[in-house]
Amino acid sequence: MGCIVNQASDLSEEAIVAIESGNLIHAIKITREKTGLGLKGSADRVKAYVNAHPALKEKLQLNRTTVVISRETAVIVMIAIALVAVYINFFAV
Repeated sequence: MGCIVNQASDLSEEAIVAIESGNLIHAIKITREKTGLGLKGSADRVKAYVNAHPALKEKLQLNRTTVVISRETAVIVMIAIALVAVYINFFAV
């Protein structure tokens, strides 16, 4: 697959697809490979693309919020399970 460059963003189509799927790290890696830029330059270019597309930026922020909520929920569930185990052990004796 050749490097198709989007004139408006200077990113390859492959990097744009990675961004749209929420995989920013992969998009930065692709940008580094395709452009020869360093890590910071590639990250800045990906960030600029996201900032230039408000709907995409909002979608990525919503995905991040969902992950944080999911982690918090998992911690609460683990605490609840631990408390139930302590309760069972306390009354089993």
